[in-house]
Amino acid sequence: MKEINSNAEALKRNFLDLTELKHILRKTQGFFEEVYNVELELNVQFFYTNIPPISANEPVKYMNE
Repeated sequence: MKEINSNAEALKRNFLDLTELKHILRKTQGFFEEVYNVELELNVQFFYTNIPPISANEPVKYMNE
């Protein structure tokens, strides 16, 4: 009976530890998603603010050319 109680307590501790880790991972995922979205928005803003105007008489130049 002592062994059963000891195992039950160990399972409860493991469950609580795993629940805490799951919470931490969700918070971490939210942080990285937010950072990704901010970086993506900054890249889009940079791209659109640094596009040179295209003249009708100029051929379009691509980055690989």
